[in-house]
Amino acid sequence: MNMILHPRKQLLFALLSFADLSWTWWLLDHAESGIYESNPIANWWLQQHGWLGLIGFKIAIVCLVLTLALVISRRHPRAGGAVLGFGCAVLLTVVVYSVSLSTAIGGDSFTVSDAEEQEIQHALQESNQKAAVETARKVAYWRELDRLSKEVMAGHYTLQEAAMRLEMTERVQDGTWQKKLASLYPGLSPQQCLAMEIVRRSVKFRCSKLSEAHRVACGLEREFQQTYGVVAPREQLLPIFQEFQRAEEAGIVLSSEDRLPGQESALVY
Repeated sequence: MNMILHPRKQLLFALLSFADLSWTWWLLDHAESGIYESNPIANWWLQQHGWLGLIGFKIAIVCLVLTLALVISRRHPRAGGAVLGFGCAVLLTVVVYSVSLSTAIGGDSFTVSDAEEQEIQHALQESNQKAAVETARKVAYWRELDRLSKEVMAGHYTLQEAAMRLEMTERVQDGTWQKKLASLYPGLSPQQCLAMEIVRRSVKFRCSKLSEAHRVACGLEREFQQTYGVVAPREQLLPIFQEFQRAEEAGIVLSSEDRLPGQESALVY
């Protein structure tokens, strides 16, 4: 099984961190243009220990974030991915800002008034706040989805009751996620799409072998059809069945509670 957790996001975070360091060096090399290290902690390392200190600080931050994401992903793979996604978004914003500064420096003149600098800083803060809000919404959504799948499997909620509760999460309320779900489950209503998410989550993370996955899927699909009067689409469940089959052929037992985050499907959330 793949033991690497969110490998693409980890690689992207490391590359963006390297790009941030590279542009920082280039910009500070043009200090006569009024550029300085705005991060007070990073600036302290630079002033006290020079470039080796700053490089060490940047590497330590990268290692800290990757380790934090790894620990979170062991139990909450979506939350771990969200942490990396947020980190990448922040770094991308910083890199884009640095590139814009370097372009301006390369011109004939470069002057930034206090008002312009404040406007830029405000735009960066606003972008970071939006990214943080979206990350919090994703984490809350996946936690609620995980909780509801457990409740459905335990018989505490019907599939419809769980879907109605999932509708109340902020991520679903803003409408953007509903559009993504509609593309994953074409032809279904918003609530039916959420019900299918609960079905998929229950089959994937509450079962330990192929026969159990088929049994759970059939029971939930039957409830779905009785509740909504339409047949539950199986397209998104087929990769899960194939995953169980490959595991059994390899003699691997997939724990229902400790599934590796690396076993997530290719669906983009």
